[in-house]
Amino acid sequence: MIFWQLLLAHLIGDFPLQFNEIFRLKIKSKWGVLLHCAIVVMISAPFLLPYVWTMRMWIGIIILISSHFLIDWTRVVFSKKANLDNLWMFLLDQCLHIFIVWLVSLMIISPPLPILPESIRDIIENKQIILTLIGFIAGSYFGAIVIHYLKKMFIQGYTSQSLSTKRYGIIERLLIMVLILMPGLFFLFIPTILFARMSISRVKEEEYSLFDSIVSMAFAVIFGLLLKVFVWL
Repeated sequence: MIFWQLLLAHLIGDFPLQFNEIFRLKIKSKWGVLLHCAIVVMISAPFLLPYVWTMRMWIGIIILISSHFLIDWTRVVFSKKANLDNLWMFLLDQCLHIFIVWLVSLMIISPPLPILPESIRDIIENKQIILTLIGFIAGSYFGAIVIHYLKKMFIQGYTSQSLSTKRYGIIERLLIMVLILMPGLFFLFIPTILFARMSISRVKEEEYSLFDSIVSMAFAVIFGLLLKVFVWL
C-alpha cells in the first residue's frame, strides 16, 4: 500500500503541482529543482507520518529528496547541453522516479501507527481511492506531456501547446475517464466532449488538431478502462 501512496504523492508533485513558474525555476537554477523536490516530499508527508518513529522512514525521505533532485537536475543539464528534451528522456525520468519510490516502499515495512484521524486514514488507506487518483493523474496530466512530445515527433513545425489547449485536454481526458467509470451507458456521451473541444477551439479562434484529439481520447479511454477493469469491477 505504501508504494501506491508514495506513487500518488510523486505524481501529484510532478504534474498538477509543478506549475509553470516552478518549471521555469527548475530550468534556471538548482534552487528551483530543490523547491520542486520539497513539494513532492510535503505531499508524501501524510502517507509517511504513520511511520514517523522508524529510522527507515527518515532514510527513505533522504533517498526521495536526493534521488529526485539528482534525476531532475541531470535531466535539466542534458536538455540544455545535449538538446535531449524528448519523449524518451521524459519516460526514462519517470521510470527512474517510480523505481526509487518502489525501493523506498520496500524499506518501510513496519505497520503504520494510528497517528492520523480515522476519517483521514479511511481515505489515504483506501486502495481504490488511491489507484483511481493515480489513474486520473496519469491519464490527464501525464497524458498531456506525452501528447506534447508525440506532436514534436510527428507534426512538422510544432513548437509547444498553448496553456489553454493543454488545460482543455486535461479536463477532456478527466471527463472521459469519469464517464467510463460511471455505471450504465454514460460512456456514450464521450463524443459530445470531443465536439465540445472543437466548438471551444472555434469560438476562441484556436487551432484545432485532429491528432491531438485522437491521441487524447485514446489516453483517456485506455486509463479509464484500466481503472474500470482492475479497480472498480
